[in-house]
Amino acid sequence: MPTVLPTNLVRTPEICGGRLRIDGTRMTVNQIVTLHKQGLSAKDIVAQYPRRTLSEIYTALAWYHANKEQFDKELAAEAADDERAHCEAIGGHGSRASASLSIEWRGRLLVHRSASGGGLSTTPQSLP
Repeated sequence: MPTVLPTNLVRTPEICGGRLRIDGTRMTVNQIVTLHKQGLSAKDIVAQYPRRTLSEIYTALAWYHANKEQFDKELAAEAADDERAHCEAIGGHGSRASASLSIEWRGRLLVHRSASGGGLSTTPQSLP
Protein backbone atom coordinates (compact mmCIF):
# COMPACT_ATOMS: atom_id res chain seq x y z
CA MET A 1 0.00 0.00 0.00
CA PRO A 2 1.53 3.37 -1.02
CA THR A 3 2.11 6.10 1.49
CA VAL A 4 0.45 9.40 0.58
CA LEU A 5 2.13 12.55 1.84
CA PRO A 6 0.21 15.81 2.09
CA THR A 7 1.65 18.73 0.16
CA ASN A 8 1.95 22.33 1.18
CA LEU A 9 1.62 23.65 -2.38
CA VAL A 10 -1.51 25.57 -3.34
CA ARG A 11 -2.86 27.52 -6.30
CA THR A 12 -5.19 30.42 -5.46
CA PRO A 13 -6.41 32.60 -8.37
CA GLU A 14 -6.20 35.90 -6.49
CA ILE A 15 -2.74 35.29 -4.97
CA CYS A 16 0.47 35.47 -7.05
CA GLY A 17 -1.55 35.40 -10.24
CA GLY A 18 -2.75 31.87 -9.52
CA ARG A 19 0.77 30.46 -9.63
CA LEU A 20 1.51 27.36 -7.59
CA ARG A 21 3.06 28.50 -4.32
CA ILE A 22 3.96 27.40 -0.82
CA ASP A 23 0.77 27.63 1.27
CA GLY A 24 0.68 30.65 3.54
CA THR A 25 3.39 32.46 1.55
CA ARG A 26 3.87 34.34 -1.68
CA MET A 27 6.86 32.20 -2.68
CA THR A 28 6.00 30.39 -5.89
CA VAL A 29 7.31 27.14 -7.32
CA ASN A 30 8.40 29.27 -10.30
CA GLN A 31 10.68 31.29 -8.03
CA ILE A 32 12.17 28.21 -6.42
CA VAL A 33 12.75 26.47 -9.75
CA THR A 34 14.31 29.61 -11.23
CA LEU A 35 16.70 29.92 -8.30
CA HIS A 36 17.55 26.24 -8.55
CA LYS A 37 18.20 26.56 -12.30
CA GLN A 38 20.51 29.47 -11.52
CA GLY A 39 22.64 27.02 -9.52
CA LEU A 40 21.32 27.41 -5.99
CA SER A 41 20.86 24.26 -3.95
CA ALA A 42 17.87 23.78 -1.67
CA LYS A 43 20.10 24.75 1.27
CA ASP A 44 21.22 27.90 -0.57
CA ILE A 45 17.59 28.89 -1.15
CA VAL A 46 16.78 28.40 2.54
CA ALA A 47 19.83 30.49 3.42
CA GLN A 48 18.48 33.31 1.22
CA TYR A 49 14.92 32.86 2.52
CA PRO A 50 15.32 31.77 6.16
CA ARG A 51 11.56 31.62 6.76
CA ARG A 52 11.37 28.71 4.28
CA THR A 53 12.26 25.19 5.31
CA LEU A 54 14.21 22.54 3.43
CA SER A 55 11.03 20.48 3.38
CA GLU A 56 9.13 23.27 1.58
CA ILE A 57 11.90 23.77 -0.99
CA TYR A 58 12.32 20.05 -1.65
CA THR A 59 8.53 19.67 -1.96
CA ALA A 60 8.45 22.39 -4.63
CA LEU A 61 11.40 20.86 -6.49
CA ALA A 62 9.90 17.36 -6.26
CA TRP A 63 6.62 18.66 -7.68
CA TYR A 64 8.53 20.36 -10.48
CA HIS A 65 10.41 17.20 -11.43
CA ALA A 66 7.22 15.12 -11.32
CA ASN A 67 5.42 17.64 -13.57
CA LYS A 68 8.36 19.04 -15.55
CA GLU A 69 6.80 19.04 -19.02
CA GLN A 70 3.58 20.78 -17.92
CA PHE A 71 5.43 23.19 -15.66
CA ASP A 72 8.03 24.14 -18.29
CA LYS A 73 5.19 25.06 -20.66
CA GLU A 74 3.66 27.29 -17.95
CA LEU A 75 7.06 28.82 -17.23
CA ALA A 76 7.67 29.54 -20.94
CA ALA A 77 4.23 31.16 -21.29
CA GLU A 78 4.89 33.24 -18.20
CA ALA A 79 8.31 34.29 -19.53
CA ALA A 80 6.65 35.43 -22.76
CA ASP A 81 4.07 37.41 -20.76
CA ASP A 82 6.85 38.99 -18.67
CA GLU A 83 8.80 39.91 -21.79
CA ARG A 84 5.71 41.50 -23.36
CA ALA A 85 5.16 43.48 -20.16
CA HIS A 86 8.82 44.51 -20.17
CA CYS A 87 8.58 45.68 -23.80
CA GLU A 88 5.42 47.63 -22.99
CA ALA A 89 7.10 49.18 -19.94
CA ILE A 90 9.93 50.51 -22.10
CA GLY A 91 7.47 51.85 -24.63
CA GLY A 92 7.64 48.98 -27.10
CA HIS A 93 11.00 50.22 -28.43
CA GLY A 94 13.37 47.76 -30.02
CA SER A 95 12.86 44.19 -31.07
CA ARG A 96 12.67 41.18 -28.78
CA ALA A 97 15.54 40.97 -26.32
CA SER A 98 17.98 38.14 -26.75
CA ALA A 99 16.90 34.88 -25.12
CA SER A 100 19.72 34.97 -22.57
CA LEU A 101 18.94 38.54 -21.57
CA SER A 102 15.26 37.71 -21.27
CA ILE A 103 15.97 34.68 -19.06
CA GLU A 104 18.36 36.71 -16.90
CA TRP A 105 15.81 39.55 -16.57
CA ARG A 106 13.06 37.06 -15.67
CA GLY A 107 15.23 35.39 -13.02
CA ARG A 108 16.09 38.73 -11.47
CA LEU A 109 12.42 39.75 -11.58
CA LEU A 110 11.30 36.56 -9.83
CA VAL A 111 13.92 36.98 -7.11
CA HIS A 112 12.88 40.61 -6.68
CA ARG A 113 9.19 39.68 -6.49
CA SER A 114 9.94 37.17 -3.78
CA ALA A 115 12.15 39.55 -1.81
CA SER A 116 9.56 42.32 -1.97
CA GLY A 117 6.61 40.14 -1.02
CA GLY A 118 5.30 39.88 -4.55
CA GLY A 119 5.41 43.53 -5.54
CA LEU A 120 6.82 44.53 -8.89
CA SER A 121 9.22 47.33 -9.62
CA THR A 122 10.52 47.87 -13.12
CA THR A 123 13.38 50.16 -12.17
CA PRO A 124 16.70 48.37 -12.74
CA GLN A 125 18.26 49.84 -9.58
CA SER A 126 15.74 47.98 -7.42
CA LEU A 127 16.57 44.57 -8.88
CA PRO A 128 19.16 42.50 -7.00
